[in-house]
Amino acid sequence: MLRDAPRNKAYKQAIFDNADQILGRRVLDVGAGTGILSVFCAQAGAAKVYAVEASNVSKIAREVIKENGFDKVIEVINSRIEDTVLPEKVDIIVSEWMGFYLLHEGMLDSVIFARDKFLKPGGLMFPESATIYSAPCCVPSMFDSWGNIEGVSMKSFSEKLRTEASHKPSTVSVAKEHILADPEVLLWIDLREVTQKEVDGFKVQHIAVATKAGKYQGICLWFTCTFPSFVTEPVTLSTAPEDPETHWKQTTIVLPTEIQVEQKAPIAYELSLARAQENPRRYNIEVTMLDPAEVEHPEYCACHMTKCILVWAMLEKYEKESMGSDYNIRDLRAQPGVEGRPGPRAPFWVVLGVAGVVCGARSLHPASPRILLPWAFYRRPRSSPCALCLYSTATLRLFQTKNRRNKSTTALSEPRTTVEASYTARRRLKYIIDKSIMVKKPTLPSG
Repeated sequence: MLRDAPRNKAYKQAIFDNADQILGRRVLDVGAGTGILSVFCAQAGAAKVYAVEASNVSKIAREVIKENGFDKVIEVINSRIEDTVLPEKVDIIVSEWMGFYLLHEGMLDSVIFARDKFLKPGGLMFPESATIYSAPCCVPSMFDSWGNIEGVSMKSFSEKLRTEASHKPSTVSVAKEHILADPEVLLWIDLREVTQKEVDGFKVQHIAVATKAGKYQGICLWFTCTFPSFVTEPVTLSTAPEDPETHWKQTTIVLPTEIQVEQKAPIAYELSLARAQENPRRYNIEVTMLDPAEVEHPEYCACHMTKCILVWAMLEKYEKESMGSDYNIRDLRAQPGVEGRPGPRAPFWVVLGVAGVVCGARSLHPASPRILLPWAFYRRPRSSPCALCLYSTATLRLFQTKNRRNKSTTALSEPRTTVEASYTARRRLKYIIDKSIMVKKPTLPSG
């Protein structure tokens, strides 16, 4: 770990950028190891540093600290933090506690214990927050090399290996070009407030949209840690595939079989982490593949499913008409509080609304969606509405919502911004389309 340049540079920069906060303060280094972080704190002007290390490496730490001339400032304590007794509370806690994918084989419990017992109210934590990310990926080192060995096909054997590996996350270096979608946040931790119970386990569902075509072979995990900052931009230690490699690398959970995905294809999965009973510092991780058609998509989903295409098109049209042609959905999210411009004239909305009423009746539906829109609703029954139904019906509802909003806001002292006004319409539109494509299950006869 001492050769992990990104790790060492991040801690040193974070400590020296906060030298004004460290000067003359008491610091606790949890899991000090060879004492390098304690030396950084002493160099930044700490009045006293307690370096707590449970292993025999504490002997090396004493030598390193003496070699650098800080044996009067840094006190090495060979003890578990849970068994440590300090003569005073400290102003700052610094620790390199992170394990693989942040939590596995980490020291977070010890840091939480030290914070609750030794940190003064309002004290600083280095780092102060951490985030776990996940993204679908391809893992050629675990798929391509296992399928063919010196010209001998091993596909049947490699499938068994991958099935076994799917329950045992692997630590590998994943190239950034092997990430198939934008990362999703699995967990964000505030080190100043998090409790041990909150990190016992969690379960999340995600919909990722493939940014490129490729072989979907697994889920990649990595983490970032952010340090406090009062003057400069906060320092972040990142283990992401696009950043310089660290000793943590990335963690991958491989799939038993690969799935070929196209660009903008939705990838749905559920990921759960649970603390292992036999060793509380370890976690059991499980990935379950989900059907994208059965999982709720985010409000702004760029996948190629018909529902999301319609929602995106309607939202974009609504925002452009409300804010003018110079803006789009991305501008709206980037510039909150911009006042809206007049919307379209009523006849346009009324015509589309009437069309929706006529076409939207399922009993009078003119044709199968496979005929009207061959690429749409490929997993839906013939009774599903076509694109015109959804578009026109949602348009009518938006017009009604807009009229009600205009009437209700005339008496207000301050006009509502476009962001405030459009948020309700966006949520309503998403609800309308979700309900429109919902397939009713047949009811069984009683008796």
